[in-house]
Amino acid sequence: MREKECQAPIHSSDCPCQKCHRESCGNCHLTNIDHFTPRSIAKKVLGWKPKQINSPENLQYLSYQCHRDKDATTPDRLRLGLAQKRGRFVGLDDYLDIL
Repeated sequence: MREKECQAPIHSSDCPCQKCHRESCGNCHLTNIDHFTPRSIAKKVLGWKPKQINSPENLQYLSYQCHRDKDATTPDRLRLGLAQKRGRFVGLDDYLDIL
């Protein structure tokens, strides 16, 4: 993620955050392209190739703040994903605790 710089390859008149729906891009530098499934999880847990990781189906617009908040949970989500991959039962409560 680039700090406060929109990563959208093409700007529409407004690129609303797909989570909070409040901020729009329009070159205001407040919307980021986010990987729905974070790159680290896609690669280390799911074994995705770069083409899959960066496919349009795995990208979404998020406001800078929503993107930052989501990124803060990635290390914990990666830890749970790797534990699950190793055969440990990971329940919904485990994920809810980090959100």
